[in-house]
Amino acid sequence: MSEEEFIREFIAEVEEHLSTLEPNLLRLERAPDNQEIINDIFVAAHSIKGTASYVGLTHISNFTHSLEHLLDRLRKGSLSSSPALIDNLLQGVDMLKEFVRCAALGQPAPDSQEITQRLLQWGAESSVVYEYEQSETPEPDAQDDDFAAQLEHLESEDTEIFVDIAGQQFEIIRQALEKIRYELLSAPSESPPTALTRLIKAFRTMKSSAPLLNLDDIQQLFERHDHRFSKLEAPSHILTEEDLHDITGMIQEQEATVRRISHHSSGTASTFPQSSARTSQNFMPSLESRQGQTLRVDARRVDQLLNLAGELTINRARLEQLSTQIKDLYEALRSGKSSLGPTSAFDPTLTLRTVKKLKEYSSEITQDIGRISNQMQESTMRIRMVPIGQVLNRFPRMVRDLSRQAQKEIAVRIHGAETELDKSVIELIGEPLIHVIRNAIDHGIERPEERERQGKTRQGLIEISAYYEGNQVLVEIADDGRGLDKKLITEKAVEQQLISQQEANSLHDKELSSLIFHSGFSTVETVSSLSGRGVGLHVVKRYLEKINGTVEVESFWAKGCRFILRLPLTLAIIPALMVQVSTEIFAVPLISVEEALRILPSEIHTVESHRVIDLRGKMLPVFDLAEFFGATLFEDYERLYATHAECDLLEYEEEKTLYALILNDGFCTIAVLVDRFLGENNIVVKPLNDSLLNVKGISGASIRGDGRISLVIDPVSLCSLATRDLQHRHRARPKTEQ
Repeated sequence: MSEEEFIREFIAEVEEHLSTLEPNLLRLERAPDNQEIINDIFVAAHSIKGTASYVGLTHISNFTHSLEHLLDRLRKGSLSSSPALIDNLLQGVDMLKEFVRCAALGQPAPDSQEITQRLLQWGAESSVVYEYEQSETPEPDAQDDDFAAQLEHLESEDTEIFVDIAGQQFEIIRQALEKIRYELLSAPSESPPTALTRLIKAFRTMKSSAPLLNLDDIQQLFERHDHRFSKLEAPSHILTEEDLHDITGMIQEQEATVRRISHHSSGTASTFPQSSARTSQNFMPSLESRQGQTLRVDARRVDQLLNLAGELTINRARLEQLSTQIKDLYEALRSGKSSLGPTSAFDPTLTLRTVKKLKEYSSEITQDIGRISNQMQESTMRIRMVPIGQVLNRFPRMVRDLSRQAQKEIAVRIHGAETELDKSVIELIGEPLIHVIRNAIDHGIERPEERERQGKTRQGLIEISAYYEGNQVLVEIADDGRGLDKKLITEKAVEQQLISQQEANSLHDKELSSLIFHSGFSTVETVSSLSGRGVGLHVVKRYLEKINGTVEVESFWAKGCRFILRLPLTLAIIPALMVQVSTEIFAVPLISVEEALRILPSEIHTVESHRVIDLRGKMLPVFDLAEFFGATLFEDYERLYATHAECDLLEYEEEKTLYALILNDGFCTIAVLVDRFLGENNIVVKPLNDSLLNVKGISGASIRGDGRISLVIDPVSLCSLATRDLQHRHRARPKTEQ
């Protein structure tokens, strides 16, 4: 395993432990005497410390040790849990997350001095926090009078320089030791480990600085060890566990000697034991490309995929056999010889029987491959599925901190954290969820005093629920606050010319609530540090559009508000309705299709120069997809039935029927005209190239079974285009009437 892979494994493991630390600390805040929670937190911190030390990230190991020290005191009862202590421990967890992030990107470690000092203030024995744990390291020998006498003559400046250099080099040596131990145990090699070269180089850097002290004993010690290191680095030498033991002993002897010098000089006592995070970062590999590449998968899911791959291999062999049989039959028919015999003996019945068997065999193989393909697709998708709790579990901490900042009391409940989504979707939904929750804290839930006056409990509640609905996952964020102020929303919408006053008086609740998602719409008079910069909730809609998701809102005045986010299970493979427009075939994501129907041209009406249809009493704008892409579907009927000139009158009349898709993007509903429906398909969505990125109405492309490309329709963009003209007309109408 390479060093980069080694660090990647470390980060994956530590992130798993970090994901339990924060929620458990919040649980501890609510139940300060729960010993089980304290033990769980301690075990997680201890595991992080040990893992970091194992891979040579001593700055992470040492910092985690300061957390572990406090948790150990909590565990033993010598320290009591309090909100202030939990605050500091949570900040310590934040620092650990930052350490891990920097390690993943190969960046220098952040400055942790301030939080470290705060953690030390809670501990009674702060001196042990940064000690490198080596129970076998010899303590300074107080009886060595000769050496002690020599120390009296040391120059303090020279001592400080040497101890500082030694401290940095010992950190490199410790890291190299752990790496050597790992390489030796996992993959013994005949060549010296690369970490041994690094260790010896660090030792010789320290040795070259020893003359600063002008101490014979120190110089002799380094010379003796240098001779032994030279033997170890010889190309012909095979490193053994005994060698590793000898190296450890030499390093301990050197460290004990330098520690004496460090303790002797009052000005340098704290210099040597401290770890230098900068040193360990110098050789850290850059894992900048790690994001999105690491995925922990249940082994059973991988086994299932391997079984399907095995079945696919079997069917490939069957196909090869079928191909051989067809080839033989073809050759026999072409030559009139072989198994069919001479032409005079040709038996058509026998030939038909052979062809029929081949056809049945072919159909059987096709069905099997289709079944395996579907199962492999499903299994592959399941491998990419991760619990949405990875995102939702961040929010209790966020709500805790922000509610304090807003001087409010707010609890959080999470349901359905085990609901699974594609990892690519999980990575994109964090921002919109954060924005909705911050908005609820800032504008939705009232202060405790106001809630009491309204007969509510002092503590507000935010409930986050995730569940499946068909091929979608719904995430609901509900609060029991004041709800949307529909009067204020209406006034602002009229003021910003989004709607007219006449329309404001007749808007349905759903239409009125959707106004808050318009670009630039906000009811905020002054910018808040909690819910943004007054840009409104348009940012939520924009994020969801990127993943073909939608958002709706339900509000009940003085009772609360509910945001409903509809998310696709995956971005890679989606169910789509295939439609034909002129000579092209398009894919429309089923997540946005409410229904598909046939209408007559007479059912399309013109209202204020805009085409609409009446669907069960609701007027919907009509969007002609062919017209949008350069053809004319509504006016050019000849194109619809030109290829069917020989049809009878009934078929001729049927061809005049128009096909309409009713699309809903969560904010508006439109009717999209197409030539015909071709059925449903699961499609693999590919990104557009640069030349098509700015084409409105298109979100991607897919390759069909015949190898040709179908463009994927963007329902959100079509709805926006269809309704924008109506809005422009409404704004311009008063001026026209004057």
